[in-house]
Amino acid sequence: MVTTSAGRFSLIISLIFLVSGIAPCRVDAAPTTPTTLEGLLGNWLRLPTLQHSNVGVEVMELPSGRVLYSYNGHKRFVPASTAKVFTTACAYETLGAGYTYKTQLLSTGTTSEGKLHGDIIVSPSQDPTLSRDDIRQLVAHIDTKKIHSVDGRVRLAKTPGGFEQYLPGWLVEDFGQVYMPVCSNFVVDHNIAQGTTAMKGVRVFDMSATYEINALTRSLMKSDVASAWLTYDPGNKTLRTYCGEGTTQKSPLIVADPDEYNIALVESSLADKGIHVDKSALMSRDKSNVSDAATTLIAEHLSNPLSKIITTTLHESDNLYAQQLLRTIGLLSPDQVDKVKNKDDDTTIEQRGLYRLTTWLSSIGVPPQEAVILDGCGLTRKNGLSPHALNTVLKHMATPTLNGPYLSLLKSGDNFRYKTGSMDTARSISGIVSTAGGQSMAVTIMVNNHTPSVKDLRAALGELVSLVGRIKSIQIKEPGKPEISILPTTEAKGPVEVTMASAPAAARRSPRRSSHKRRKH
Repeated sequence: MVTTSAGRFSLIISLIFLVSGIAPCRVDAAPTTPTTLEGLLGNWLRLPTLQHSNVGVEVMELPSGRVLYSYNGHKRFVPASTAKVFTTACAYETLGAGYTYKTQLLSTGTTSEGKLHGDIIVSPSQDPTLSRDDIRQLVAHIDTKKIHSVDGRVRLAKTPGGFEQYLPGWLVEDFGQVYMPVCSNFVVDHNIAQGTTAMKGVRVFDMSATYEINALTRSLMKSDVASAWLTYDPGNKTLRTYCGEGTTQKSPLIVADPDEYNIALVESSLADKGIHVDKSALMSRDKSNVSDAATTLIAEHLSNPLSKIITTTLHESDNLYAQQLLRTIGLLSPDQVDKVKNKDDDTTIEQRGLYRLTTWLSSIGVPPQEAVILDGCGLTRKNGLSPHALNTVLKHMATPTLNGPYLSLLKSGDNFRYKTGSMDTARSISGIVSTAGGQSMAVTIMVNNHTPSVKDLRAALGELVSLVGRIKSIQIKEPGKPEISILPTTEAKGPVEVTMASAPAAARRSPRRSSHKRRKH
């Protein structure tokens, strides 16, 4: 073989690169933009921050419901607060946007010479928004010329299956945290006491160092999760506080037995108005039944419409609101009010709510095996939802005209309405993107067991949403491989700023030093 000098030099250089393992330099053509959706999103999946994590993505065309891209789209992931999409959507469609909670003060017996010969009964409604000021306004409606004393007591009306609940599926470290108060029939001020001065004439004991608490409680209080709570004994009118590291009796305290405590707040408001009640407030756990005698309406409080409550639930990612909505679904659905009063039914409100929620999901086409739901807020790690399940709910709520009013309750960004979810090992986002070509896409991204850098992951989620938003047109010439054209990077707005769910308002007011308060939403 005849080889020129130039050829021999080229061969030697090639051998040097081969032996050294260094690729020879060359001038490449400018990188080309993928022409298929699979290529575009496949490149995104190769981002370094997503490696070693469990990732699920689905892009669904609306209103057709045609799935254009799916990567683990039918697998279940821990959803964190994107589970609130299920609860709020079901409540919105089941109860209606204008639904209002009604909390009532009722009286039993007769009234003579300003004395009520009977009880004052608080009829709760599961309203998560009721405040101490609302209680004062309820009491203010009582005409003291007609009622200035009560020879009975203040009682809480029985609610079938309604118990104070801290769900077993939530972590122990979540107890005593402002982001997840105890749920109850009668909620006041988020079931959080701002210190111990809410009621007059009540003795307060700090139990933080007592020998009476068990090892589990002691370990929780000595950890850095800053738990703080109180219990109330209506018989002795005493408060017992349990303050973990970084908290004091002046801190926001979770009320561990809110029905009892909040009934006592009503009793205290009556005293402030000058109405004397002979007997102590009745504990809600008392086995005796509230009198079946005819009751008279004294006062009534109406909440804001459900649409406003759901907006707060979604924007603030409020766990208590979501749980109370689940309880409402289980108890107050218009076609079920009478049925749930069956005294032989020992199911809880939460259980009935979950049953109605899963039944509703099945009715709109969510595959049952893709939606394992154990609470209404997404705090338990035992929840399992697929990207396809979330997109299916968004498709249903968007309606065929793509203007379903529920969508306006979601958070909004540039051409994007969405809900995020954020916990220690789970990040997710689900929403509807309006593309550059005027199309609507339901997009859900779920990442579990992610890398420690949340900042990089948040940027990655925003990048995928931005990529979908840049799509100008889609053509499907080959099944499963939609061809696309997208806006050049120079014309794009850049990655969408994804703000993960923030802490509820109560958490933002908390002086606690723990970082845990912002991570479970």
